[in-house]
Amino acid sequence: MDPYFNADFFSWFVVLLSRLPSICCGAELFADEVQLLVMGFFALGASFVGVFLVLKKLVMMANAISHTMLLSIALAFVAFSGAPPEIAVVLSCLAVALLTGALIPELSRAASIREDASNALVFSSLFALGVVILSVWSRNADIGPELLMGNPDALLSRDIPFVAVVSIASVALGLLLARGFALSIFDPTFAHVVGFSPHWFERMLLAQVALTTVSAFRAVGFVMTLSFFTFPALVASRLSKSLSGQLLLAPLVGLVAVIFSLALSRHLFSVCSLAVSTGALASSLLALFYIVILARGCVCGRALGVSRVL
Repeated sequence: MDPYFNADFFSWFVVLLSRLPSICCGAELFADEVQLLVMGFFALGASFVGVFLVLKKLVMMANAISHTMLLSIALAFVAFSGAPPEIAVVLSCLAVALLTGALIPELSRAASIREDASNALVFSSLFALGVVILSVWSRNADIGPELLMGNPDALLSRDIPFVAVVSIASVALGLLLARGFALSIFDPTFAHVVGFSPHWFERMLLAQVALTTVSAFRAVGFVMTLSFFTFPALVASRLSKSLSGQLLLAPLVGLVAVIFSLALSRHLFSVCSLAVSTGALASSLLALFYIVILARGCVCGRALGVSRVL
């Protein structure tokens, strides 16, 4: 029997803590634990990469890529009749991500329009193309609404390794190339002088976004991935001004939101008989965290201003 069944918010944490030794010893995982590991690893990778995205001002590019991932998934599922190998999905996502990243500035330059308008044109067009492909070949591809909204209840233990590998690889790559990322963000001219190409690091960052997004589309869907890239980084930037501090705090914020959302989702289902999307709850909590930090900063700032006047 599932020990999390009928657990409320606080008893969920009690059950999780009691289960930790068994989980560490390789015991069979229950649904809540599978969701925790998949969404936790995703939050770790997305929040870490998100720090560089926010500093590089590429958040809307990440938004475009997260939406155009629908096209890459559709192409992979259609090409392999509904059962593509993971490597095919990964390569398809990387190709579409790089295409998106190349088309947006090229369209902006060729059509003499602002890059935000070019961004909207490219991602809406590629997203619409993905919808058309799914509409035409949906009978031959086992693709459900979880592509857009996620479906944590459909996660299985076999989903964990892929998400874990992608997230750990993203963090490791970010740490390895942290100096290059920092130089390309804060001083692109000096980066060129010392041999770092800001353009190359930007493409690397977009590739990380694509891989991280596709690794957990079943858990949170493409629509809500942007909140995991953005809000933890914004919260961390309010709590720390150093890059190392933000890279440490952002994944922590993402993990806390995932843990609390799972406990709250179980509570709502057990106590109120409400089946609420865990991904939506996590995204809402991340937004709430930022609002609280922002409000706290405003209050403290006003108080400091008043004290100086007095």
